[in-house]
Amino acid sequence: MLKNRLMGFILGMVFMVLPGTLWAEEFQLPPIKQSQAYQQYALRDSKTELSKLLYLMDRYRQTPYIIHYEGHDYDAQAALMQARKYVAKNYQKEPAEEFIRVHAYRPKIGSSILYVKYPDGQTVLLRDILLAELQALESLEK
Repeated sequence: MLKNRLMGFILGMVFMVLPGTLWAEEFQLPPIKQSQAYQQYALRDSKTELSKLLYLMDRYRQTPYIIHYEGHDYDAQAALMQARKYVAKNYQKEPAEEFIRVHAYRPKIGSSILYVKYPDGQTVLLRDILLAELQALESLEK
């Protein structure tokens, strides 16, 4: 049961900060276009909704952020491993925004809401961070 809960919360762990936003700048993440995650994303032949989710996971894999879920804190690296499994199991070709709204708020497994916990102890809804990050990515494509 704990393993299933970890998989659900990890979705959030992978997506912790928003490039080009206050969160990204505050913790000195490189601008989106200079990030390794974006460089990999840009090489993909087609920019699918799944590609966007993978970008979000890659963008924050080595960050100092913590995902807070069901009373426990998880580091980004641990969350990434589980998030990939969760996406592989639950992604149904819906728009990335819809997937994030549903799964990065309260995963199918468990009942708690996913939060990102910053080094200063402040918490923010994971869903909100990911949606802002997605919007920043999509604005580059226009």
